[in-house]
Amino acid sequence: MSNPILNAALAALHADYTVTLGNIGAVVPERVVAPWLLARTADCAQPDGHEKEGQKFLTLAFSHFTFAVENDMNVSDSDDAADLRRTLEDFDWHEYADDAVPVYTHEKWLTFVHLAAYQEDVSDLVDSRKVDGDSVANAALYQIADRLFRALATELADKIEDSEHWTNHAAEIDAAEEQ
Repeated sequence: MSNPILNAALAALHADYTVTLGNIGAVVPERVVAPWLLARTADCAQPDGHEKEGQKFLTLAFSHFTFAVENDMNVSDSDDAADLRRTLEDFDWHEYADDAVPVYTHEKWLTFVHLAAYQEDVSDLVDSRKVDGDSVANAALYQIADRLFRALATELADKIEDSEHWTNHAAEIDAAEEQ
């Protein structure tokens, strides 16, 4: 991906969802994705420091989102903000949300509890005649991931518009300086 507008917008989104962690005496502070910010965006419970599976689910979903934007979206170098917004809106986030759901039972149920996924209304996603715990957990975690991906896509689209403005402004300044 080498679209300058998308690159700038993605960097801004990443900055919004990362925090700096620095240990006393650390030479280089570390920037990490903040799961509590992602939980707020996904409208689910915020996992605390001991709830690693919930944190892992959210941070991996964010990584999968950025990977999809960087590698799986059909974007050209010359796409403008309107083109990029359309691409984000048309992108099939369903597959990524489905892939975000943990496969292993123990991890799935810990994630389900850490994110309070039991509060999700999954009645539209689960056949009421064949309800079992696993299908409810899968549907609830899918729903959280899908909501997160769509919210991130909307935020990224807004940042794309801001980035296009600043990218065009910088190009105008460069052109004026060359004259």
